[in-house]
Amino acid sequence: MRELIAGRHSKAALQMAKDLHKRVTTADSEALLVDAYRARIEDLTRLRLTIEAKSLLAIMRERFPAAVSGWADLEQELCVLDGRLDGIVGPLMNPDLTAEERERIESFIRQHVNDLPALAAVSSLPPEHSLRLAASALASAFQAVTAGNLDDELLALPQVSRRSPLAPWKALVRAVACYYRHEDAECRKWLLAIPEDAVPARLIPAMTAMLGTKTEVRFTAAETALIEAAGDHGAALRSSVATIEAAFAARKRQPILDGVRAIAAASIGLEPSLRERLRQHIAVRCVAQHIERRAVDSALGGPPRLNAYFYRLLARSIELMGYAESSAEAVLVWEEFRRAAIRDKWFEAGGLEDGVLSLHMAEMVARLPADVVEEMEDSETFLSNSGKGRRNSGLPSAGQLFDRACRADASAESFDAWLCWARKQQKGRAADEVAERWREARRGEIQPLLHLMESAEKRNALKKSLNYLEEAERLDGLNPAVRRGKARLLLSSAVRHLRQGQTHLIPAEIEQLLTVSEVRPGDVAALAAALHWCCAAIDKNHSAREDWETKLVRSIGTVAAHLVASALARAAQWRSQLSVPQLDARHTPRTELVAGAVRACLLGDWVGLSVPLLFGWTGELIEALNQPAMSVDASGLLALGEAALNDSARELAYSVSSAGMSLGTANARFLYLRARAFPAWMEIRREGCLAAARELARRERDTELTGRILDRLSGRLRLSAQAEALSAEVVDAIVAEELKLRKYPTVPRDDQPRYAAQLTSAAASRCDCPKCRAKCGEAIDDWDDADEEDSWDDDQDQFDDPALQEMPTVLAEILEALPPADRERVLEAIEAGEDPIQVLDRIDQAVRKMAPGSASRKFRWKPLKAADSKPRKQAIPAPDQPPTQGRLF
Repeated sequence: MRELIAGRHSKAALQMAKDLHKRVTTADSEALLVDAYRARIEDLTRLRLTIEAKSLLAIMRERFPAAVSGWADLEQELCVLDGRLDGIVGPLMNPDLTAEERERIESFIRQHVNDLPALAAVSSLPPEHSLRLAASALASAFQAVTAGNLDDELLALPQVSRRSPLAPWKALVRAVACYYRHEDAECRKWLLAIPEDAVPARLIPAMTAMLGTKTEVRFTAAETALIEAAGDHGAALRSSVATIEAAFAARKRQPILDGVRAIAAASIGLEPSLRERLRQHIAVRCVAQHIERRAVDSALGGPPRLNAYFYRLLARSIELMGYAESSAEAVLVWEEFRRAAIRDKWFEAGGLEDGVLSLHMAEMVARLPADVVEEMEDSETFLSNSGKGRRNSGLPSAGQLFDRACRADASAESFDAWLCWARKQQKGRAADEVAERWREARRGEIQPLLHLMESAEKRNALKKSLNYLEEAERLDGLNPAVRRGKARLLLSSAVRHLRQGQTHLIPAEIEQLLTVSEVRPGDVAALAAALHWCCAAIDKNHSAREDWETKLVRSIGTVAAHLVASALARAAQWRSQLSVPQLDARHTPRTELVAGAVRACLLGDWVGLSVPLLFGWTGELIEALNQPAMSVDASGLLALGEAALNDSARELAYSVSSAGMSLGTANARFLYLRARAFPAWMEIRREGCLAAARELARRERDTELTGRILDRLSGRLRLSAQAEALSAEVVDAIVAEELKLRKYPTVPRDDQPRYAAQLTSAAASRCDCPKCRAKCGEAIDDWDDADEEDSWDDDQDQFDDPALQEMPTVLAEILEALPPADRERVLEAIEAGEDPIQVLDRIDQAVRKMAPGSASRKFRWKPLKAADSKPRKQAIPAPDQPPTQGRLF
């Protein structure tokens, strides 16, 4: 029985001791039974079977009270297991406690207490007691350091003194911190500082094994689990990660795959979920390097898990590539992410997150060129080979995605984006239907009413437009857009009555017009006087006509009166019957000429009246704009420039841009104005001005102008200006040189602006093709040497005009056969983003009017076939704020 007790076989020893004591009942058998009971209680305590241990201890108190009186240590240990520490540490408050008893209690705390939060919460000690303060600080530090917080200030632990019974815990906390910092020598030093009989010493064998030291100790199940979960398997893994990062930087296919295999082998000991995420990240990185899926899956030892996390990671990676094709594929992956996220309970279908995601996808699809959308129907994508046994089903349309976004999140931002997209579509009712949806979903907002009012006005449905206006006035009558819309509607109604000769209806409209709040003093009065002048001229009331003409000139000046009257005469289609007030431009001061033109254009812009600017004195106006001292602000010059473009006065618009850039206050808008004023053959300067204007608009956070520039770029054949943002040096060079080039280009020339080289080098530095990467000194892989489609360019070299060389052969041949004037108009229409089918129809009408026998008579309108267009990688304009890791996208 003594051998069984020594070998920790207390259960068998206790049973044999009971049997022996029943037979003999001697003092020796009783002593042996007491020892067997103590051994059994100690083993139960060690196994944390507290209830069974307390039951045996109660039996001992009943049968052998004299023997149990010396078992205070066992009772204290059971108190520790129950978390009842008040009775153990309570005596420390006794001022008469002997040094021996204090040392015994502190030794017991060091050897048995392992619940630091319970020790910090004991009620038998005051909160300011050093033992409670030390236990609380150690509990927080141990929780933080095992969670990865390795703050040195946290590890200082000034509350724990060197002589404290909790000092071994301080050494353990610092050893764990050194372990996670990979400071193995320091970690071993702190482990050696832990006494062998202290509670933290139980972790020394496991941590020694985690440090890579071989040991013959047989670990318990808990120790084995700790080693597997927190053991440092990262030495080989960190080396493999460094190797594969170098391979990714060199863009070498075979080294990348070798690195993937090494990481797959080195990560076997990782926690399964962490290892799976590592495999997913590696797979996405390989997709970005255009490595085939089959090779990556083989190197990883199997395909990664295609869950919501993987699809989100993949979609963000593909989206940031920046090409139209990659953006289209990213939309498909985002759709897969949505399905997986709903399946994995990340969010619900139709919830707020679903609306934000759908809006993001819709905006991406809205920026895609039409040919890319068509190509995605049958093209091979990542999802085609994802193992699902299905091909790409095509991109969801932007309309469907906007609809889904607004159903999930009926916010003004979602409806505004949908309406902006619908306005650009060829379907006339699409934008109106969106505005009606917006109006029904958000009754208190004025934006849909303004659109419906303007749309009805354009269809000549003035009564319906006025109904929308009344509703908008009830919501916000002081809104500048509402006031402007009211003035525009009243003027449109008056112009229609002028066109029909119903002058008796116009005075009532003028009275309503006089109730509109003015933006600038005198505008409403001048407009009313101009309408009265038109009525008097049509009714041939010469005296009234002279009176209203005098009032008109007195209100806004001779130059502005001449222009406003000319605009109304043209809008009313009474140009021959209405002789506008005369203007002697030669004897008019230049400053007055510019100020009057600006005043008329601002008034016309306010009420939607197109002001004509192609007169015999346009040259004088251009000379006045080229004068160094100008007293016109930027808004007035912009209104004058837009009016000049609307009237095809490109040279005047160019001069306005020069005068505006001299002010230095709105260079982005004036560069955008200049880019549209260039003739069609000024390709390099147009691209430079558009790129610089876009970058300046981004810096100024002018989202409206940025959107207009990107819309114009997306409708052009050459899209190199849509690449990454230009540097500040290139933008400054473009602005400085354009500021010096004040003369309008009239004759095609071979010389290019000086900033053309900087613009080309910036585009080349952003290009990812093998040639441009070779110029930058990057390594080129064998799979980069793709077949170049040189056959496309062979048919284009036959045209002398560079603008024709960028077009499909059929279209270029037709334009080559047209007269120069007609060709210039068609190129301008295409450059402005007009539908190529409509342009071809216009070309066909022009060709039919040409003389019989002309070489171009053989061309007839026909839709372009797929073979007539070459798929090109087109960059997609990046959003103003690129997505970050912490956000959904």
